[in-house]
Amino acid sequence: MDNNQKVKFNNKEYEWNKLSQKAKLYFGQLRDLETKIMQSRMQTDQLNMSKHGFTVALQTELTGPLKPAPTVKVNYVQPKTKDVKEIN
Repeated sequence: MDNNQKVKFNNKEYEWNKLSQKAKLYFGQLRDLETKIMQSRMQTDQLNMSKHGFTVALQTELTGPLKPAPTVKVNYVQPKTKDVKEIN
């Protein structure tokens, strides 16, 4: 990290080159933990999606394919131009 760089913690800025070695280590640890937390969340999302896929596959195996959702027919008649009011 650039020695003139500033880092922010609890809404306060600190000059990197004025921090103690312990403070620099703690910043690095926190940065690494944030990365790992993000990766863990992504892995959890992937696992949940996989679980859902296997659940659907098992349901299909046990009960047969899922029926497609029924299509809904809408009878829409566009109003005649004289029935439409202009908004100015």
